[in-house]
Amino acid sequence: MDIAIFVVVLVASVLGGAGLVIWLVLKILRGLGGNSLARGYAAAAEPPGRRFTGQTIAIGAVRHRLSGTVVIGPAGLYVRGAIVSRPALIPWPDVRSARDSRIFQRQAVELLIGSPEVGTITVYPDLFEPMRPYLAEAARQAGTGQG
Repeated sequence: MDIAIFVVVLVASVLGGAGLVIWLVLKILRGLGGNSLARGYAAAAEPPGRRFTGQTIAIGAVRHRLSGTVVIGPAGLYVRGAIVSRPALIPWPDVRSARDSRIFQRQAVELLIGSPEVGTITVYPDLFEPMRPYLAEAARQAGTGQG
């Protein structure tokens, strides 16, 4: 076999193998990163509301460092991670609870989504604060049977 052909075949094999590894990693991350949120709460478009870009958030087990987009508004909580997650819009009544958590060793708030739970979204406390009025209103409406 000619050495040039051997080198071309070798390079093609290495590049093909690298491409396969990248594809597999992205598939796995999509599965960890809130695919069930995207299925149940798929967002066709970004809703109106207060928009925060460049946020550190976790959608499921996947953390998006300084690359998440969050919109907080009357329609619900819109989240979009960087590469591996599809956008989701969670209505406020479907945010079932909030508990203390951590992202990158910093205090955070983890939101449990759905009943039964279909996923979690974790944000830093300063991003959680603008959500409080919407969550309080959803809880009030649930308690009075409205909504």
